[in-house]
Amino acid sequence: MQRDGHAIGNHTWSHTHLNVRTRRAIARELSATDNAIFSATGMRTRLVRPPFGARSFFALRVLRELGYTCVLWSVPLAHEWQYPGSATIAQRILSWTDDGAVIALHDGDRGRPADRSQLPHAVRSIVRGLRERGLGFITVPEMIAGPFLGTAKNV
Repeated sequence: MQRDGHAIGNHTWSHTHLNVRTRRAIARELSATDNAIFSATGMRTRLVRPPFGARSFFALRVLRELGYTCVLWSVPLAHEWQYPGSATIAQRILSWTDDGAVIALHDGDRGRPADRSQLPHAVRSIVRGLRERGLGFITVPEMIAGPFLGTAKNV
């Protein structure tokens, strides 16, 4: 994924709610994942998406103190884990997506086997629909660096 130009972020080791963890436990969660990412890619990330989007003032402060940028989604979740069908997933995403949006889709289920066969079809429809609107795609680091409006690269 890294070689293909995708941004990689930390999502914690055990997909735990950071709001109920101590500073030390949050640091361990992120460190374990950072080490695995480094082992696989040779790079370190400073991006983190808290599981469930859960964040508190405490957790956000810990993330900031540890040098992370917290990244959340702006488009309501499509609930693809409920297997609504690829057309429904795509419709849910497309109905809320506009320039500058961040979309979250799930390709796993807390390390357990999960049927995500609907996602590739949904993603193809989403990409096609967004391109038809004249929208392109950039990575989160590119978005953070801004300005991005009107400069999106096509993927």
